[in-house]
Amino acid sequence: MGDAHELGDEGTIRDATFEDLPRIVAIYNESIDGGWSTADLAPVSVASRRAWFEARDPARRPIWVLERGGEVLAWVALTSFYQGRPAYDRTAEISTYVGRDHRGQGIGLRLKRAMIAACPRLGVDVVLSMYFDHNPRTQAINERLGFVEVGHLPEIAVLGDQRRGLKIGLLRIGE
Repeated sequence: MGDAHELGDEGTIRDATFEDLPRIVAIYNESIDGGWSTADLAPVSVASRRAWFEARDPARRPIWVLERGGEVLAWVALTSFYQGRPAYDRTAEISTYVGRDHRGQGIGLRLKRAMIAACPRLGVDVVLSMYFDHNPRTQAINERLGFVEVGHLPEIAVLGDQRRGLKIGLLRIGE
């Protein structure tokens, strides 16, 4: 992101730093409980996410946080699709996680919109959003941002005693 993007009273969107990693992990782990946003079934550790964080290239596949009053409330990241296969270099998956106490306030939408706006300079033409088919919040955000559902893999994940499907949304940048 380079310079931070001020949102007034709503906070600041900025590049994540290594010091943010414990909070990034905590927010991610909060999403495991409800089974809405991740296929992980047990909390991850900061140590286990260190390599993931250090492998990021802020100029191409950044991690941004939304911070308000010194507290990181949410984060968004771009991940290369089929890493290591050059034909897919201009396609990335977007992931957005909002802290439990800050959901339903439009933070996820703002973060996702900001990352999408940066995609041309990040070398991304196609953004993928993969989400559980029982997650209406992500589906609503994607619809507002213009994602088109291009796939549905029914009942491929088991969360607790429930079989859940995965939807795939696609957004072509500039269309």
